[in-house]
Amino acid sequence: MIKIIVLLVSLVLGILTSLLFDFANPYVYIPVAFGFFVAYIILTVSLFFISAVIIDLPIDTKKKPEKYNGRYQKIFSRYVRCALSLFGVKLKAKGIELVPKDTNFLLVGNHISNLDPLVTNVYFKDYPFIFASKESLFKVPFFGKMIHQIGYLKLNREDVRKDLKELERGLTWLKDGDCSLAVYPEGTRNKTGETTLLPFKDTCFKFAKNLQKPIVVSAIYGTKEVNDHLLTKRHVVHYEVIQTLYYEDYKDMTPSEISSVVYDMIEQRVLELQSK
Repeated sequence: MIKIIVLLVSLVLGILTSLLFDFANPYVYIPVAFGFFVAYIILTVSLFFISAVIIDLPIDTKKKPEKYNGRYQKIFSRYVRCALSLFGVKLKAKGIELVPKDTNFLLVGNHISNLDPLVTNVYFKDYPFIFASKESLFKVPFFGKMIHQIGYLKLNREDVRKDLKELERGLTWLKDGDCSLAVYPEGTRNKTGETTLLPFKDTCFKFAKNLQKPIVVSAIYGTKEVNDHLLTKRHVVHYEVIQTLYYEDYKDMTPSEISSVVYDMIEQRVLELQSK
């Protein structure tokens, strides 16, 4: 929708601007109007990213956020939604009614693309939310500073002690009810190209059980294709909340057993989405 609006507004402005000039040859209006049309598109997209840079200016990335920043999450969600639309990404989502409204939770799902957290953020735009994210995402222009300010956890997977300290911060916020926390049990992106998930790590389920928090199980499909053809195709991304496991549902299970149940749920749904 945003892409269509940008194109229509740019077309109208291009035509109107060309009409301001008095050309002797009427056929000159067409290439001039087209030129202004392209110029307005470039200007609109440039202003979009320039405004993101301006919003980033007061952010000090050397200073760790002491609390979750909901204001920046709302700003970030709007920018991500606009960016996905500009790149031709349409999100088909379902299952939001299964998400707890009276408590925060641990969100788990499969991981196939760097776009997964962005899509998830749009889906959960009305929920206080942070991700456990790899360090390279914080270096992404425009958006890296925003996720730092929101309070995303920065994991580099090389310094275990540092990563545990980051996780401790996120788990404290989760325990205190400041925000929900999203993690990928696979630990990294599935780059195999296969629909079968990578083996799960049980740690996040151990945390959920210790804190007695609901586990929201989700599945995503289609973001890898966006990476492969970002500017050449229109893309449909499917995101779905499959089920919420409350503490009463899993309290008698070990973290390994919870992991196995969640793995099967996500794998089955991803295969169903692939077959559509």
